Amino acid sequence: MIHDSEGIFSVQRYCAFYDVQHQTCLMRRAGVYIPASDHVRFYCTTQEFISCPHYQKGCASFLQEGEDRNILIPDDRRRYPRKVKHFPVTLGIKDPAEGDTLKVLDDYAVTFDIGLGGMGVETDAVLPVNQIVSFIIKDEAGSDAGMHRGEIRWSAHRVDRPRYLLGLSFLDYNTVKTMGTRMDLGR
Repeated sequence: MIHDSEGIFSVQRYCAFYDVQHQTCLMRRAGVYIPASDHVRFYCTTQEFISCPHYQKGCASFLQEGEDRNILIPDDRRRYPRKVKHFPVTLGIKDPAEGDTLKVLDDYAVTFDIGLGGMGVETDAVLPVNQIVSFIIKDEAGSDAGMHRGEIRWSAHRVDRPRYLLGLSFLDYNTVKTMGTRMDLGR
């Protein structure tokens, strides 16, 4: 758990879909998937769960269902189109009293879509709308793309698991430029 002045943020460091008690993967929609012990050690019980093929396929399925039911904001309402891409993200808040030190809120967040104007993030942290956050995102090669700032535009609790979805808009041109080049998001 990560503590801050306003409360406690619970950060999950393993896959939310791994049922420890039954040793099964809950990401599966039909049937039961019992992952092999090597799979559990490498993916299910580590931060590498976002690289798990079952997790990625399940995320894509959730996004497709959302698009089919018009749950996600249609592209024609966005200034910049979004691409479904999954990048590791660290979310935090800079405390002016501590200089440029980042107070980490979630070290294991992941994008579910990203564009030149902002990104959708799945996180364990509960963040209010209009909150300014700092974030560090890794590109497709796993390289750190630097620290940037964004504003939480919307936030929602996942009804199907104990995670949150949020929409984050980029606050400056440098961030937009970095995302466009490092994340291959050109218009």
